[in-house]
Amino acid sequence: MTGVPEIDLWASVIQQALADLDNPRYRREAEGWLESDSLEPGSFLFICDALGLEPDRIRDFAWSLNRKVA
Repeated sequence: MTGVPEIDLWASVIQQALADLDNPRYRREAEGWLESDSLEPGSFLFICDALGLEPDRIRDFAWSLNRKVA
């Protein structure tokens, strides 16, 4: 945790999406969110921008985790 509430919140959203890839109930929603090109507040790309993360690296990481689970 960074102690900055907004950063901690957005980081938690990405962590939850990664965890949801392991859950059959939420997998499709998590995949859709990670693949989205939306720039709306709360979207994957919005959060990556807010956190200074490279979206393609996070996606590659997510898919590598997903392949290990599947």
